[in-house]
Amino acid sequence: MDKNTVNQAGIVFQKLRKQRHLSTKKLAEGILSVSSVNKFETGKTKLSFFKLGSLLKRMDISLDDYYE
Repeated sequence: MDKNTVNQAGIVFQKLRKQRHLSTKKLAEGILSVSSVNKFETGKTKLSFFKLGSLLKRMDISLDDYYE
């Protein structure tokens, strides 16, 4: 995954999280650190498929919908 794709994935993720009025703390709880979510949203790191899937499930978003 190139840097631009990582940035776009984070931007979309953050937009969806904010639409659902979820804080990074509430979303990350029990899955990974708040700083990891913040780094993903700003394009500074990638998330594993499983961590991303867990976060999306918490937001009630399917992987298919996220990638569209």
